[in-house]
Amino acid sequence: MPVSGYPLPTDRTDETEMDDNHPLDHNTANAAINELSVSVDALIAAPAGNATQTWVNQQIDAITAADVGAIPDSQTTLVIDAGLFLDLPCRATHPSAPPADSIRLYGLTDETAWVMNSTGAKTQLCPPFVCPEVELGTEAQVTTITPAAVLTAPVVANATYDVVIKFGYEGDNVTTDQLKISFTAPAGSKGGWTGQLLNKANIATSGTGAYTKIRNTWTDTLEAGGRGAATPCSGDITGTLYTTTAGNFVWLAALDSVSTAVPVKIYGASSANGDAAKMTLTRVK
Repeated sequence: MPVSGYPLPTDRTDETEMDDNHPLDHNTANAAINELSVSVDALIAAPAGNATQTWVNQQIDAITAADVGAIPDSQTTLVIDAGLFLDLPCRATHPSAPPADSIRLYGLTDETAWVMNSTGAKTQLCPPFVCPEVELGTEAQVTTITPAAVLTAPVVANATYDVVIKFGYEGDNVTTDQLKISFTAPAGSKGGWTGQLLNKANIATSGTGAYTKIRNTWTDTLEAGGRGAATPCSGDITGTLYTTTAGNFVWLAALDSVSTAVPVKIYGASSANGDAAKMTLTRVK
């Protein structure tokens, strides 16, 4: 506890005579002892032993939003969890340019993300999105005239997608058992596409090889010829899909007509004669 700060008595008739500065020196010493005593009391009140990590964490957890200046609930905040953005608030229009030596990262209500530098120059980050891309694992055997799904990718409403399909296939080089391509898309979808495959007139040694055909809608179909069993052909389909509702975009395949000839195969990852069929939808708007 602090010691008394009172000066020594000045009546020294019964004591050995001292110089006049002794009471002042005594008071100065008392003040220093009192300051040390306060520090000792604080140490006594502290946890015994070394501060553990648990104790430090408890002290940190006890800090409230008010202690550090809380952001009012009326303000939109950026949510971060384990170092990852969970939510990037969106705005209807582009903001003004940030200060010098700064960049501004923001989202718009049309689900696009942007970055802007201090001159006001802005770059769209997405879309294009890291888009739906699907690959055929097991080789598809096309044996009936009923269209069956080859690959399926999800799409969102009110969006624009660039569609690219690349695949290898084989089929008999006769008028039957030819590959018939078709698609299904969510209700209200629009767009057009082009198929580059072997001409369906390519039977035996007649007909032309190159076959490029523009289709006006995704409900149109396209037939392709073959070159015989174990003789690969390649197919490329490109187009633009405009959606109004969300759903699945599906690539389908069937036979144009059925015979006992060689059925059509669309190569998958399990095939030995070509790369797996792949369908990529890149959202651009």
